[in-house]
Amino acid sequence: MEEVLATVIHSVRENYLKKVASEAHIGDHICFQGATAKNRALAAAFEQRLGKSIFISPLCHLTGALGTALLLKEEEDKQTGFRGIDLYRKSIPVQTETCELCLNHCTISVAGVNGEKLAYGFLCGRDYETKKFVSKAQGRFELIKERKKLIRGPERKVSRLKETGPRVGMPATLHLTEDLSYWTAFFRLLGIPLHTSEGYRDSLKTGKKIAGAEFCAPVDAMYGHVAHMADNCDYVFMPAYLESRLSPGTQTQNFCYYTQFSASLAYLGGSHVRDKLISPMLNFSKRIDHNARLLLKELKRMGFDSLTLIKVTAAMIKADKESRQIKERLQQLFHKKEKGKDVSVVLLGRPYVVLSDTLNKGIPAIFTGMGINAWYQDMLRVDPEYDEAFNHLLEKTPWHFASDILRAAELAGRTKNLYPVLITAFKCAPDSFIIDYFKQLMHLYNKPYLIIQIDEHDSNTGYETRIEAALRSFRNHSRTATAVLNPDLGSLLPQIESSVGEKTLLMPNWDHFVSPLVVANLRRAGLDARLLEPSELGIRKSMVHNTGQCLPINIIAQNCIDYIEKHKLDPSNTVLWSAEGHISCNLKQYPFYIKKIMENYGKGLENTSVYSGQISHRDISIKVTYYAYFAYMLGGLFLKTACRIRPYESIPGRTDQVFKNVHRVLLDAFLGKTSLEQAIEEGLALVDEIEYDRTSRKPQVAIFGDLYVRDNDTMNQGLIRAIEEAGGEAVTTPYNDYAKITIENMFRRAHERGAHMETNVNRVLLNVVKYMDERYYKPFIRHLGPAPVIKPKLLEEQLKQFNIDTLHGGESYDNILKIFYLKENYPELSLFVQTNPSYCCPALVTEAMT
Repeated sequence: MEEVLATVIHSVRENYLKKVASEAHIGDHICFQGATAKNRALAAAFEQRLGKSIFISPLCHLTGALGTALLLKEEEDKQTGFRGIDLYRKSIPVQTETCELCLNHCTISVAGVNGEKLAYGFLCGRDYETKKFVSKAQGRFELIKERKKLIRGPERKVSRLKETGPRVGMPATLHLTEDLSYWTAFFRLLGIPLHTSEGYRDSLKTGKKIAGAEFCAPVDAMYGHVAHMADNCDYVFMPAYLESRLSPGTQTQNFCYYTQFSASLAYLGGSHVRDKLISPMLNFSKRIDHNARLLLKELKRMGFDSLTLIKVTAAMIKADKESRQIKERLQQLFHKKEKGKDVSVVLLGRPYVVLSDTLNKGIPAIFTGMGINAWYQDMLRVDPEYDEAFNHLLEKTPWHFASDILRAAELAGRTKNLYPVLITAFKCAPDSFIIDYFKQLMHLYNKPYLIIQIDEHDSNTGYETRIEAALRSFRNHSRTATAVLNPDLGSLLPQIESSVGEKTLLMPNWDHFVSPLVVANLRRAGLDARLLEPSELGIRKSMVHNTGQCLPINIIAQNCIDYIEKHKLDPSNTVLWSAEGHISCNLKQYPFYIKKIMENYGKGLENTSVYSGQISHRDISIKVTYYAYFAYMLGGLFLKTACRIRPYESIPGRTDQVFKNVHRVLLDAFLGKTSLEQAIEEGLALVDEIEYDRTSRKPQVAIFGDLYVRDNDTMNQGLIRAIEEAGGEAVTTPYNDYAKITIENMFRRAHERGAHMETNVNRVLLNVVKYMDERYYKPFIRHLGPAPVIKPKLLEEQLKQFNIDTLHGGESYDNILKIFYLKENYPELSLFVQTNPSYCCPALVTEAMT
């Protein structure tokens, strides 16, 4: 029992320090306020963790009441709702009524107190005695209303292309929210009325029932918007594009992983959507005629045969001009109305959250009702060249909206009386990374802020109280604080190493059989490479660092901490390897976030370096790449052989004994002590001694999914053994086969981002290893049968079933190819098992594609 209670106390402490307070900004003089401070065990836990004494007043439980009294005194309100200290003795009847004065139809609660009627529950600004609708705004600036008025402009009649043409709709969701004015203008200029789902309030409720996985609220709402359009239109226009229309081709303006696959997810939402969905893959980094041709093709498919390429191109140009003019007018509106005399707020966040009547939970209206001007981030005129160091951070932030949020936050930080309120969605992976940058940025400017996280629930309970508290903080800061001039914005982004040098290199361990061979190859090249030691305890400890990121990033960081402390390494002479990433999931942020975890952990480990390298190790040398390929190949083939034999072994445990010896043989080869040919011959000779039934086959179970989980016995909790104990045979895929399955996509995407030299070198390397690949596989035929047939371009033909384009990328794309590769080469498969860590975006997209 004592251990359970201690666990609860420590959990409360860690939750506060990691998710409420900023530990780095806790000083030496600490006062614990509130009735919670009466818990001496909790106070002791904080003292133990912080290593500092904590002062607790004997009257700590009264500080809340004292604060309330001080606030009331400051407000000096002549009228009061106070009804005496004996009110608690009286019976207060409460009845409910439905207000019929407007379309809100509020259910209000009416309490009788000393003959008075006091009511609450009004959505508008009226009180019980006022018998008419009263706007909360009362002449104040209303963000959503004013934006809609400005964006729509004067009513423009559409000169219809066809009097009886099809009804075209577009979901006002995700990336299309930002481009709503562009596409509305585009269709209007072509003479086609465009119907949107803007204002559809049941999107979240409807979409939650359709979504094929536990997505964030905006993706759930996307399903609802699309279904609504499909129910009311002949065609649903939902163009897919991977990056911002306004800033394409920069590799820093990608949409999030979910958004990039949103048209694919919508396509799989049911036949009523699939038959109506129009989703061309547009690429705004290419010439305008590229997209115009794609759009013309889809417009003709909808029945608008009289359109020409010239007309479509002209409409795109004019629509772009109109949308830019609208943005300019929004910024002019901010400049005109924002005088800076009283505090105002800028709402930061994705447009499909902040500007959505469904997802924003009425937060803009709450500020309006409190007499505060609330602006949206695109109304601020930011200077993209303001600070070179800050731009370096944005270059390493691969997401469009995340960059917009940080740019606006930086401007708010140095703008008097303008305070940032970040509205984010629960389970938003990109935001889980940038929130730390946002907090750090505000600390540099010594400016208070508010973060509100919304979810799929309808209630906005609690937001008003938090907003009231934030406004008091903002006003206090406005009265008393001095501006921070020229803070060091370069300190926002942790320093990452570009080479290993002479340091000890720590490598993540995601495969107990293959990873040691990869490390042996690095040691052969003269590097002091070590393999991290994953454990169940390490996984549990890593959750202390997690605030919504995919789990491997926290686990790798914790494994690094544990290894350095266990082996007493010098952190300043140690570097952790992290994979380089070029896809829109979180991989690109891994090295920076891990470095930040090490800095926050302290105890000298803040001096540990992090190195971002290629998984092929070509950044180290061509020779290392060559042998790394065969480490992945031979390790994978021998592991596959073990899975083929073990379920049928005559002597239980014999396979494991033999493969321990095989592993030692392979280690010697990759350390350079023997040749690969000799290792294959010697290893297979050991395998040949295992007696097993070659004639019978148990149900075959294919494993696919996340790189860090599928072959990680610790992370997947011994999945292969679980399959075998259940009476099955696990089918694994060697990494070299995985590379061959996805290689065309890798080359294509590298070419798109301009890495032509890298692509050419990799093609040459691939041709070199291909010959050796076939040669090294032949001895395995006696246990594994003929080599699997891998034709990546034919596999990519299957993508059409999922509305996935060949320019998509990431593990969802790879998983589709791998599943069809497995089906073609192993027709007797009985089951597929998908493995993935929590908060993994590609895994959820894959799950939804079932």
